[in-house]
Amino acid sequence: MDKVITVFGSAFPTEEEYKIAYKVGEKIGLKGLSLCNGGYFGTMEATARGCVEMGGKTIGVTVKEFGSTTPNSFIKENIIAENLFERLKILLEKGDAYVVLPGNTGTLVELSLVWEYYNKGVSDKIIIVHHFWRDVVKSIEHKKEIFFDLPRERDEFFEIVNSGKMFVVKDILKGVNLLCDYLKKEGKYPLS
Repeated sequence: MDKVITVFGSAFPTEEEYKIAYKVGEKIGLKGLSLCNGGYFGTMEATARGCVEMGGKTIGVTVKEFGSTTPNSFIKENIIAENLFERLKILLEKGDAYVVLPGNTGTLVELSLVWEYYNKGVSDKIIIVHHFWRDVVKSIEHKKEIFFDLPRERDEFFEIVNSGKMFVVKDILKGVNLLCDYLKKEGKYPLS
């Protein structure tokens, strides 16, 4: 079975964020991995479109209580959740790893859930976080005194959070590419 990357991001991205999301989807599709997301528009459409156009498989998780369960046209498998909480559970369970793109409160909830699953030992899946969330991550991790800034030569690209399973990356496309390689090869951590 294909490895799945669950991608979280805004339903209302800027034009630049949409382009980046599309490229994230392309990378996932090119690597032969499956992409899972919320199934609707914005970042969800962009990542699914990029993935499908590169031959990848897409899974969307739409929500009955939202009133519409119709996914965007690039979703090839649609799972209909009864409510938001069921949707979040499915998105977390489907992913072998997670990518968190810029977003709003919904994306913040998703980031918080995958992060908390890791913190509580429920999951050890890798989380790639767009630098958009850096200050949020750093302020919380700083309180716990486990945020690590890497040596200068690596600090240009990423920072490790939580002893090496969560990465805040400055170049999301490079981070996603390394994550895909890791999932395909079952090799070393993508950013070590």
